Amino acid sequence: MINNHSTTDTESQAISGGEDPQPFEFVGDFTVYPIPDKTVSVNWGTAEHMKVWPAPIEGPAFNLVKAIITHKQGQKSGACYLQGPIQSKKGERHAENMPFCDIMVFDFDGSRLIDEMVARLKELHLFAGISTTHSHLKTSSTNIRQDKLPDSFTEEDCVKYLTDVNHYHISLVEHCTIRDRHFIEDGKVYVIVDHQPIPKFRVVLILKDTFSFRNPDTTIKEGKLQEWKGVY
Repeated sequence: MINNHSTTDTESQAISGGEDPQPFEFVGDFTVYPIPDKTVSVNWGTAEHMKVWPAPIEGPAFNLVKAIITHKQGQKSGACYLQGPIQSKKGERHAENMPFCDIMVFDFDGSRLIDEMVARLKELHLFAGISTTHSHLKTSSTNIRQDKLPDSFTEEDCVKYLTDVNHYHISLVEHCTIRDRHFIEDGKVYVIVDHQPIPKFRVVLILKDTFSFRNPDTTIKEGKLQEWKGVY
């Protein structure tokens, strides 16, 4: 499923992973389409920096992804969700208050194209939800610290920086142009480079097995956070 949050277009599409994905149940840790009857738990909030989060909501995984990709134009850092439930009487957002995760969310800020990602998900027969972020296609220039470039830098040097350091997709910056070679801000010298608008989106995948961060005694398991970051 895809939801394009750009101001010019909104589309929703089902990713079926091919005409007959039924022989596949899982690919690695992730779920394929059609999605199994699995209940997932997440927290929904009205603002990114809420101090107190409401009780988590449980429901079918398909409904969760459908809700995530439903287009609702809002303010930056507004309505949002967490990858897992907050289980705390005070509803505080801390790692120790999130005992497990049923989903995994990947952010892509210019390193991949949406069409490219959809094609890859279909190739892997994965069920996924894709939603663009508030900044989708709004960034069409980048400030590069001048001291990060060669003395006599060219557009080619800027392309190398944007692909090697910012990890932008080559198609977005290969024809970039230098707008300003000596832009000063906060005492630092920058080079302003114009390029194609940068796609920014998230991919939501349903985990085959719930990932638990805790021991049976409910304490945070040593190394689990590192394992989560290392694997995903």
